[in-house]
Amino acid sequence: ITSTGTITVDNGTYTCDGAGGTYSYNNITVNMNGTWNVTAAYDPTISGNLFNDGSFTGCNGGGCDYTLTSTSGTISGSGAMNTMSDFILNDGASYTNTNSGGLDINDRLATTSGVGTFINGVNGVMSYGGTTGNFSVTNFTASANPNTVTYNRTASNQAIETTTDNQYHNLTINKADGIDATTTAELTINGTLTLTAGDLIMGAQNLIMADGATISGGSSTSYIQDSGAGALRQIYSAAGATLSFPIGDADDYSPINSFTINSATFGASPYLEFSITDADHPNRDTDNTGSGGDDDGTAATAYISRYWTVVSNNITLPRYNATYTYVDADVTGVEANMVGTVYRTPPGEAFLDWHVAGTVNSTNNTVSISNVDAFGDLYAMDNTLDRLPIVLISFEARVLENAIELEWVTASEENNEFFTIERSVDGQDFFPVRFIPGAGNSSELITYTARDDSPLRGRSFYRLKQTDFTGEFAYSEIRSVFYEGKSEALKFSVYPNPASTSDEVRLILPAKLSHTNLSLRLTDASGKVISSSYNIGSNETRLKVAALKRGIYIIQITDGIQLTTEKLIVR
Repeated sequence: ITSTGTITVDNGTYTCDGAGGTYSYNNITVNMNGTWNVTAAYDPTISGNLFNDGSFTGCNGGGCDYTLTSTSGTISGSGAMNTMSDFILNDGASYTNTNSGGLDINDRLATTSGVGTFINGVNGVMSYGGTTGNFSVTNFTASANPNTVTYNRTASNQAIETTTDNQYHNLTINKADGIDATTTAELTINGTLTLTAGDLIMGAQNLIMADGATISGGSSTSYIQDSGAGALRQIYSAAGATLSFPIGDADDYSPINSFTINSATFGASPYLEFSITDADHPNRDTDNTGSGGDDDGTAATAYISRYWTVVSNNITLPRYNATYTYVDADVTGVEANMVGTVYRTPPGEAFLDWHVAGTVNSTNNTVSISNVDAFGDLYAMDNTLDRLPIVLISFEARVLENAIELEWVTASEENNEFFTIERSVDGQDFFPVRFIPGAGNSSELITYTARDDSPLRGRSFYRLKQTDFTGEFAYSEIRSVFYEGKSEALKFSVYPNPASTSDEVRLILPAKLSHTNLSLRLTDASGKVISSSYNIGSNETRLKVAALKRGIYIIQITDGIQLTTEKLIVR
């Protein structure tokens, strides 16, 4: 059969039984009420375009080689094009798929010789079921916005093929359970990665999620398998998005269910990399007190044999929340004694330190952490590393105009009698400044606030001491602040006012105002200086006005930074 024009099926069915001879088509158009049905294997040559809005079965009864020869061919329409089997591009052939119903290539996408190009274009949907050796098209592109490529081979593992720019827009993994897909190069997903069935194995390659890209799905039968040197990288440009990272190791699915950066400073090319390690954390019993930390090396007796590492690039000063899930086989010791912890470098420090950041739900094996101040290793273990006998989510010190405000949040408390706010000038020797009653026993979030109304000038340090009903106590992490001093307004009152030439005028300043380097000047209403020789050395200064004429005068007081004035009337 040779067609050099266009075969159009408007109604009814065009059936090809594949019997003997050759099949050469130019354009094939199947409209909404039409059907193209191949009932046996055949090897057609297509020199034009394929369009389907109806029903299209490309091959039945064995492999079919579709040889494509056009240098600007298209595959389009909204109807699925099923079981197309092999697409073979001649040297120089180029085809763009914009078919939104789905183009199903279930064996080969290859070039016979020379150069061939296949583009999954805008709105194009295609699935590929072939093996690595059967994907040999010279130029392959799948970055158009939007387009979707699905890898669905169910008989054996399958490689996610590289593209000319190593980018996919939407990528779907839909394979049988236990049949995996493997990356062969670093790939970037710009739209959505959908995990339906089968794992996606990163191996030594990074899998990059572009800014705004998301991951859908994820389960114990379909997740991103981190079993090599590769990492899952998420690119960011701003805070606020809540994302999921369905990762696991070679044996177990242990996802980061949610991850939200609440605030941070974003530099050039900001991203986070997520990886997982199937092992006990090596620093769960590390003593870091010699370098300035507060972990005394007490060994954890309840912990998990799995931790998630979050590494940042040009994202600093973060505050973030996360939830992540471990498996039953990970648990050592009493699971109910574990809390959410993060091993990270505290802001402004040079040592690694454990931070108790959340809670563990032993029913569903989920760890929840919140308001974490640095990226590092997400973990869960018991609360015996010289930590508070409470689950402390946060402890912050903030500089106010005339005070230091301390705020801390607990997720649970056990036998907690009271808190002590302690202050230090050097970060070594601490002294109590406030006592705050505890809640005793609680399993709810409680926010505490306290003020130091007489803070120290310059750098000072605060920590939280918790004391339980038995007298045992423990400390929080240390917070430092820099307080420049109270800014007392240069306000003063004049009495009597109006005054007569026989009066002695009194200037009264606030009792808390420091009188160092204060000067006073008296001018008339035109601004002419009458006197500037007054010294202020107490809270009350007296002015003799006998030599003044009747009229309006201006009294000015300054400390070299602030200047305030009051009007004086002399009668």
